[in-house]
Amino acid sequence: MSEHAEQMPSRQSFWDTLVEAMTPPAAASLKPETSLRIRVARPLCIFFMVFVHVNPGVASFDPQTHGLHLADWYRFFLADGIGRTSIGLLAIVSGFLAISTARVFPFSPFVMKRVRSLFIPMVAWSAVLLLAYLAGEQVRPGYLESQLGHAFGWQHVPNWLFGLTAHPANFPLGFLRDLFICAVLTPVFVLAMRKAAFPVLAILFVLMVTHAPSPFLGNNIPMFYALGIWLALNEKSLEGFMDRHAGKVIAVFVTYAALITAFRFYTVDHPEHDWLPVFYGFMEVQRLFGAAAFWAIAGWISRQNWKSLITRFEPYAFFVFCSHIILSTIFWIPFQYLVGGYYHPLYPLFFTLVPPIVFLCAVLAALFLGRYFGPVSTVFNGGRALPRNGLKDLLRSPIDKPRKPEEPVGSKSVFN
Repeated sequence: MSEHAEQMPSRQSFWDTLVEAMTPPAAASLKPETSLRIRVARPLCIFFMVFVHVNPGVASFDPQTHGLHLADWYRFFLADGIGRTSIGLLAIVSGFLAISTARVFPFSPFVMKRVRSLFIPMVAWSAVLLLAYLAGEQVRPGYLESQLGHAFGWQHVPNWLFGLTAHPANFPLGFLRDLFICAVLTPVFVLAMRKAAFPVLAILFVLMVTHAPSPFLGNNIPMFYALGIWLALNEKSLEGFMDRHAGKVIAVFVTYAALITAFRFYTVDHPEHDWLPVFYGFMEVQRLFGAAAFWAIAGWISRQNWKSLITRFEPYAFFVFCSHIILSTIFWIPFQYLVGGYYHPLYPLFFTLVPPIVFLCAVLAALFLGRYFGPVSTVFNGGRALPRNGLKDLLRSPIDKPRKPEEPVGSKSVFN
C-alpha cells in the first residue's frame, strides 16, 4: 500500500506538469496594432484566394495544343503564384490567436467553440454545394461526377460532408477540416513549441514539402498553425521586421511567384520528366513567402487613412471564403455556354472580374441572410452573428472614424 501511495502523487505530479506545459500563458493578450493588421489581412488573403478557384483553371490548360500565351502567365501568376499562398497566413493567424486570445483549458469549451466555428459550417456549406451538384445532375447527367470525381453513392457522402479521408464537396473547406484537427491538437502543439520548437517545425516543414501521408488533407496547415503558436508563445508578431524589410519581402515573393509560374508551365509541357511532385514541394515553400508578403502589405495598409475600405469587409471574410466556389461556379456556367471556355479571348476579362464580383455578391448574400434569417446566417458564418448595421458601415466614407470602438480580434474572430 505504501508503494502504491507513493506512485499516486508521482503520477499526479507528472500529469500536472504535463498540463502546465500544454497551457498557454494566462495573461496572453493581443496588441491593438496586431489586431488591426489581422483585420486587414483576412479579407485581403481571401480576396486573392478566390482567383485560385475561378473555373476552369488547370483542367482546361493545354499548352501542347494551344501554345503558351500571355493570358496563361496572368492567370497562373495570380492563382498559383499569389492567391494559393494566402492560406499560409490564415493558418498562422489561427494558431497565433489560439494562444493570444483563447482559453485552451478547460479544453471541452475550447473544442466545442471550434466545432461551431469550423466543423459545422464546413458540413453546412458542403451540403449546400452537394445539393447544387445533385440539381445539376438532373440537368446534365454526369455533372456531379465531373465535379466530385465519383458518381453519387451513399458511401461517398461521409467524405463529401465531413471530409473524413478526402476533401469535402466544398473543396476549399478542407482547410476548415484541417484547422479543426489542429485546434483539437493545440495543447500538443503548445507542448512541442515549448520543448522542441525548431526540430518539430523542421519535421512539419518536411511533411509539407514532401506531401507525406498524414491525417491532414494539406500538410501545410499544421506547419503554419504550429508556427503561429510559436510566434504567440514568444510574443513575436514580426511587425517591426516586416515593416523595415517590406520592399525586400514583397520583391522576393513576386520573383518566386514568377519562377513558380514558369515551373508550372515546364511540368505541363514536359510530363515525361515527372517534375510535378517537385513543383508542388516548391509551391508549398512559396506559401511561406506569401504569408510574409501579405503580412507586410497588411501592415502598410493598416497605416493608411483609407484602411477601413478593407477592414469593413473583415466580418464577412469567413462567409466569402465558404461561399466563393459556389458563386464562382454560378458565374462560370453561363459564361461557358454563352461565351466560351478557357481559350476564349474574353476569358482573361472573366478571370479578372469574377473575384471582386464574387466577393461583393457573397457580402450581399450575408447581409440578406443576416437581416432576414439571422439564426441561419449565424450557423453559416461559424457561430458569429453578422453586424446589424452592416450595409450602413460598408457604405460609410473611407476616412470616417467608426461610430463605435473597433472590436479587437478575439473569441469571435474568423477561422478561430
